Amino acid sequence: MPERTFKSLAELLYWSYANLQMVDAACNMGKDTYDRTCYMIRSKAYKAYCEGRWKISDLYKQQIEKLQQSNHACAYCGKVFLSPKEATIDHIFPRIKGGSNEMENIVFACKTCNSSKGDKDMFGWYIDHFNTFPSIYLTANYLKKIYMYAQDNNLLNEELSTLDTLDLPFDWHCIPKKYPVPKHFQK
Repeated sequence: MPERTFKSLAELLYWSYANLQMVDAACNMGKDTYDRTCYMIRSKAYKAYCEGRWKISDLYKQQIEKLQQSNHACAYCGKVFLSPKEATIDHIFPRIKGGSNEMENIVFACKTCNSSKGDKDMFGWYIDHFNTFPSIYLTANYLKKIYMYAQDNNLLNEELSTLDTLDLPFDWHCIPKKYPVPKHFQK
């Protein structure tokens, strides 16, 4: 099957987020592979985003999990902090690339992960560093940050090829078009 193509950043983000919802549903249903129900969830979500009936938002359950765990473990590697001094603050969109200090852009990270990530795109760095996809929460947060940035800067309807000429705080090439099967995806 040929790889799906997208005309705009919005289409790519909607597709990626719809796929993420498919993964979340499959994991919640205890599925090891995607089936017809999963693909129907993705299709419904993608259509609703494209038609403007749904908006990109955090997956509620993952937001609660982040709040429960954020003070105790690295958002990237999961290392448990034995003391608050072990935690550093990392910006999903690096400040040097225009990332803000708003809570939606901040996660707690161990010093090793924070220094390794530096000013790299979070998603691209994570896959290169850990050779796997980030958790559903990190992925949803990453996509939401891109969506909010694109919306605030009137980029949602931009053709993807024009994005390469812009100085963006994210690498749009790292936006995932597909995800591994649920049994290989971190919750």
